[in-house]
Amino acid sequence: MSQPPNLEELSKEERIKEAVQTITPPQELSLLRAAAAYNVPETTLRRRRTGKMSQRDTHPRLSSHQKTEDEALIYYIKNLDTQRFAPTLRSVEDMANQLRAARGDKPIGPRWASNFVKREGELKSRLNRQRNSQIVLCSDPEVIRPWFDLVRNVKAKYSMLDEDIYNFDETGFTIGVGNRVKLVTASERRTEPIGV
Repeated sequence: MSQPPNLEELSKEERIKEAVQTITPPQELSLLRAAAAYNVPETTLRRRRTGKMSQRDTHPRLSSHQKTEDEALIYYIKNLDTQRFAPTLRSVEDMANQLRAARGDKPIGPRWASNFVKREGELKSRLNRQRNSQIVLCSDPEVIRPWFDLVRNVKAKYSMLDEDIYNFDETGFTIGVGNRVKLVTASERRTEPIGV
């Protein structure tokens, strides 16, 4: 039997599927020869021939969540990420605990969120970019002047007093924003997320 010319380009999973097809009639290549020809483990090929699915296609046995709950979490995390509100690992734990509480189950373990992100190929944890670097980039007066002009015009238009304008830094709303934390994002994201 001759190997397909693009064997190097195939993923391991695709090579296994091709090898299983060569074992079954009409080709009926021996199991050992098919494993050698397609460069796949013989034991894996034997299991797949009997109908067992790959680990990637099955839900992990040790997972404390149901598959639909995992899919809902992934969807929600990716949705938040597209809106530039990537959740922290702690937020992912809270979401999972809410789903489990709705079922009447115990809370998840302390390392569940990081293991979940590692297990799911669609997610990745990354450190956020500090906002302080953005402030440095905007230190040019010509860049920030239009913002102050807009504030001045809005105050004049609506007859706002200086006492009615609050600086969030003074009231403590941005405490901890400059710290770097791990956020959960979609794996296809190319830039560092900005912490919120």
